[in-house]
Amino acid sequence: MSYFKRVLFIVITILTITTISAQEDRDSLVALPFVAYIPDTSLMIGATAVYVVRPEDRTEADIPDTYQVVGFYTLKKQIQFAFIASNFLSHGFVNNVFTTSFSKFNSVYYIDGMSDDEGEDYIPISYSFEDKFRLRLLRHVYAGPMFHYKSYRVDEYEENGYVDNSSIYGIKKSRVSAPGINVVFDNRDDTFYPTRGIFSEIIYLQNSEVVGATENSQCLEVNAATFYNLYSKRYILGFHGRSVIQGGDVPYDMYAGIGGDKILRGYLNDRYRGRNMYALQTELRFPFVFWDNTRFLKRLSAVVFGGAGSVSNDVTKLLSTKLHYAAGAGLRFALNDKEKINLRLDFTRNREGNSEVYFQIMEAF
Repeated sequence: MSYFKRVLFIVITILTITTISAQEDRDSLVALPFVAYIPDTSLMIGATAVYVVRPEDRTEADIPDTYQVVGFYTLKKQIQFAFIASNFLSHGFVNNVFTTSFSKFNSVYYIDGMSDDEGEDYIPISYSFEDKFRLRLLRHVYAGPMFHYKSYRVDEYEENGYVDNSSIYGIKKSRVSAPGINVVFDNRDDTFYPTRGIFSEIIYLQNSEVVGATENSQCLEVNAATFYNLYSKRYILGFHGRSVIQGGDVPYDMYAGIGGDKILRGYLNDRYRGRNMYALQTELRFPFVFWDNTRFLKRLSAVVFGGAGSVSNDVTKLLSTKLHYAAGAGLRFALNDKEKINLRLDFTRNREGNSEVYFQIMEAF
């Protein structure tokens, strides 16, 4: 599909989207059948629902309970389903976050020096679940144990190809079974569209054969974002960074990647992968027009963004490895006035001069 046709398709899709929104005084629901597009999937058809609950024992300033379900099918016969629940118990003293997902998602395997068109297609199938049980240590600080499980196998691959002949641990089949710990600091003023505050999380996982894994490895991940309200919640400046450092016999499915609609927009999903990675991005969000005197215009906003990152199998060479970067601009349309859940349309260009278009729901960070 040509660049112009992709843009035209997305504009037409925006005009035909159906939104179902129900709101009460403290709770709200957004249910959305959608048609979307990202470079890796082409046309995507699916549905998502987000339910936000604010129990009576919590103020509007407290983080609410959230339940989200999403599922989609693409023209490349990809399928993905995910459920995420975040609950606060005992008057906010306990926070439990549970995630489960199933995916059959065409992927592309690259080796160094390959162009985007030279990668080898393969089809992995995976199922995962993760549970984070946290106790509040301070006003905005939670910490506790967690467990991550993922079953992964490659269903289809090219015989005698790169995947078939690769010696990387678990490239065709692996099972991650990893207990760990996580620490979170979160004083953002909103979960879906923060205008100020900081979110930071540190995760350590010990993937071990003792608890059912196929390899022994260790993973340390740091994920952080900060937001600044520049003017009356209408101009928001955000920064986001993520770093992953791993050791041991790291299975391929645990390799960290950059590229996609979340990390370093402008590159294909996980275009560059390695045992170690870092990525930094920033985004400025602002009104699309200054005379937003109608409900439609008030829901419309714009962004400019940029990011850079790198991957390496040798952590000592991570900072000296080739830097990948991309930048772009986009539009946002708020589906829900109260929760500010947005549709986003992004236009990007990367270091190699390639342009991509993304049409998705919710912010990149």
